[in-house]
Amino acid sequence: HHVLQPARCGTATRYEARHRHGSPRIWRAGSAHMGSRIHGWLAGRGGADDRSTYLHRRHRRCRLRWNIPVSGGLMDHLHTIAHACADARTVLIDGRSGSGKTTFAAALARLTGHEVIHLDDFYPGWWGLNDAMSMVAHDVLHPTHPGYQRWNWGTNTPGEWVNLDPERPRIVEGVGAVSEASIRAAQKRGKVVSIWLHLDAQTRKQRALTRDPAFADWWDVWAAQEDARGEQLPVDYELG
Repeated sequence: HHVLQPARCGTATRYEARHRHGSPRIWRAGSAHMGSRIHGWLAGRGGADDRSTYLHRRHRRCRLRWNIPVSGGLMDHLHTIAHACADARTVLIDGRSGSGKTTFAAALARLTGHEVIHLDDFYPGWWGLNDAMSMVAHDVLHPTHPGYQRWNWGTNTPGEWVNLDPERPRIVEGVGAVSEASIRAAQKRGKVVSIWLHLDAQTRKQRALTRDPAFADWWDVWAAQEDARGEQLPVDYELG
């Protein structure tokens, strides 16, 4: 395992990952530069203040964890994620409701040019999480004829079929985007990057209900389906 130790270096923060039996490896974080393309997403997560945002990266042999102030080097690492996603055929972004998936996906898409597919467009109603997860694997990520059946939330009925370009790189975001089946399906398309967003329950609920007050009547129903998914699958990046 590695132990991260912060050290100041001018206007930046260095994070030294010291292996038990080796010399330190150093990553730079805390750059004062904030790109306008990501600033809106940062503001949505509380803005540039003293609170910290954590960026995680899972590796085969170890898990590295950076503690990066929101006002500092998160932009640097978002660019790192965007660089990793640049040649990915599929990016899967998951996390519980209200954790910031949609805004993060939009910011990432502006950096990569990937098409964004929202599970919100095809959940078949408030009880439809499992069905939508199946649709991601079997329809959205179909190797030759990808697409999905839009859900009409106004009438609570299925809508039109939406065809997707099988050759276009895409970001799939929403609760249920990351599953064993979706990862297998995505791997058939080529390189896959998986991302999970974390945020505390109180903030998630406040943000979700501000965005959609009607969600209040269904929050517990949806949360129970999120709970029923069980333990989170390992992903390439965790933000939270």
